[in-house]
Amino acid sequence: MSAPNEPGEGERRKTEPAAAEPSDGPAEGASRSAATSPKTTQNSTAGVSPFASAAAVAAGFGANWFLGGLSGVALASLFPAEFPIGDPPQPTTVGLVLTTLAMALNATVAGLLVGRIAPIAPVVHASILAGLFGMFALTSMDQARGLPGWFALCFAFVPPAACVLGGWLARVVKRRRARPPAEIRHRGEATSVPPADSMS
Repeated sequence: MSAPNEPGEGERRKTEPAAAEPSDGPAEGASRSAATSPKTTQNSTAGVSPFASAAAVAAGFGANWFLGGLSGVALASLFPAEFPIGDPPQPTTVGLVLTTLAMALNATVAGLLVGRIAPIAPVVHASILAGLFGMFALTSMDQARGLPGWFALCFAFVPPAACVLGGWLARVVKRRRARPPAEIRHRGEATSVPPADSMS
């Protein structure tokens, strides 16, 4: 009797299941993506000129100086009773409150301007300007001599804090404008569509 025909080498290869290729684990995938992904941080800061950053801070400082003089003249003209003429001038409590609000508004606008002009990191540039405001306030503390203590504190801390707030607002505006219009429209539709239970 003849032996049954055994399958050849080629047939055995066809019938044997193919070995599953090992898949990359989460750690290997993350390391591979990190190795192949471009270094966006270095690319974004590579072409940034320090002169652009210095110009942004200088523009904010000049804007605050100009707005400070303009607001001082405007407050003295609109509220002459709160800013009596004297040597030195002694504003009333209402006048000091108005001055503090004007300082906060001017510093916020200056921080917003710095953040908008800065090529990167608007909050960081606004913080640099806020540090300059703090140094200027410490060197000019004699201007608050004879005034209440709370105004001296506001004179030293309100402009820097308001400047950082302006830089944060600039960052929000930049991110809002950099977002694709389709994403903004999609988020708006998602928030405007009422739930299914309310429509039934």
